[in-house]
Amino acid sequence: MRYLVLSFSHKNTSLNLREKLSLSEDKADLLLKFILDSHIIKEVILLSTCNRLELFMMANDAYEAFQLCFSKLSTLSNTNKDELEGRANTFEGYSAIHHIFLVASSLESLVVGETQISGQLKKAYRYALHCNYCSNNGLGIVIDFAFKCASVVRNETGVSKKPISIASVAVSSTKDLTLGKKEAVVVGIGEIGELTIKHLLNLDFKVKLLNRNRQKALDFKNTLGNENLSVGDFDDLKNEINKIELLFSATSSEIPIITNDMIENTPFKRHFFDLAVPRDIEDLKDSSITITTIDDLQNVVDENINFRKDSLNRAYEIVGDEVNEF
Repeated sequence: MRYLVLSFSHKNTSLNLREKLSLSEDKADLLLKFILDSHIIKEVILLSTCNRLELFMMANDAYEAFQLCFSKLSTLSNTNKDELEGRANTFEGYSAIHHIFLVASSLESLVVGETQISGQLKKAYRYALHCNYCSNNGLGIVIDFAFKCASVVRNETGVSKKPISIASVAVSSTKDLTLGKKEAVVVGIGEIGELTIKHLLNLDFKVKLLNRNRQKALDFKNTLGNENLSVGDFDDLKNEINKIELLFSATSSEIPIITNDMIENTPFKRHFFDLAVPRDIEDLKDSSITITTIDDLQNVVDENINFRKDSLNRAYEIVGDEVNEF
């Protein structure tokens, strides 16, 4: 039995392709059930985030397992199988375990040291366990060791000090913008949306939250208890985007929610941050609107990596030691 990993991430896959690989829950289940029904792959965990799609597997035949995954992913994402094979990173045995440990320790994240990946991996593992896609004695052992490794990395290095996330990087970018008012609209109340709001409030922005589930937005507002946060009507999105300078969108919509036909001329410039995959914002024709996507934040991310260089070197040593122990 071999440990295998099939990996698409910001390191090897464009935003356009990552959007196609962002599978709905139904499609994700179709993928997992299909590859397990083949009996080539014995266990599987699917980790799907805005920056990656990873399959952690145990299988008898590595080649057949990867080919099976490529074929089904090609169908579900409507993407040429050859393109997927050309983009993906594949890992077997020792290198597969090493990669999983790096991912769990946030050393493969777009923003190195961010803390979101731990929760995302735990959620993926619990779901796979609940659906009998994996077992405690199979991939469960790998994940347990991976979390142990991540804990050692956090405790013994400075990689996760001053926690940074995509949301914090995006909000910090606003310091370089010329804004008439410190006001922003945030669309979506998922994990990234919540973090974005908290970072904006910490910088004394007035924030209006728009969410399809209005009650969920109101509950979040009441939890924070901050008078600078208000809740708007999602149906009023078109009006809101034409009267605000600064917008952050991070919904789970499979199609753009902000499109060219919604845009009106304004006497001021607008800055839209699209933190969703698939993207929330269409390629807008209005030249007075600047759209920043997750991949556009790479410069800030690179600075973060350079700042943490010594900690990173130690973190990689720890991962190597933990993989050998496993």
